[in-house]
Amino acid sequence: MTIGAKAFSAQVKLPCRLFRGGVNGLEVSGMAVSIDTGSAVLAIPEGPMTHAKRGEVVHLELQLPVNTLSSAARCLAVTARVADVVEMHDGTSRMTVRFRKAAFKDSEKPLRKPAKSASKGWEM
Repeated sequence: MTIGAKAFSAQVKLPCRLFRGGVNGLEVSGMAVSIDTGSAVLAIPEGPMTHAKRGEVVHLELQLPVNTLSSAARCLAVTARVADVVEMHDGTSRMTVRFRKAAFKDSEKPLRKPAKSASKGWEM
């Protein structure tokens, strides 16, 4: 068995984004609370995303912790199927998704403010 094929499971608290319905579809932010080699459990706020049906395809981007040695944040991107949605007492829902293949990619960087011009106030 290779390292990539070994099963793992972790209880985590990592921010994630969940997309449903293609390019112009719904996007919601949540928290991944558990992940293993083929599934993840997400805590998402109550709303339209919680009405996803079993077997529906969603896209998940899980934000990975930033390592101080690396310059860019990374995320784990997967296309998954909804396995279960359970409403919780605190107003959130727990969505279980199952996936086969995950890919690591650079996270979208937040927009930075434009640099102030060094020549501002100078005339020639």
